[in-house]
Amino acid sequence: MAEQRQAVERPLSPHLQIYRLTITMAMS
Repeated sequence: MAEQRQAVERPLSPHLQIYRLTITMAMS
């Protein structure tokens, strides 16, 4: 399960960054 989680987190890392950036810009 640990390996599967890493495989999912890897591509999600950049996606989460963009998601957070969008929320930050919307809140500003």
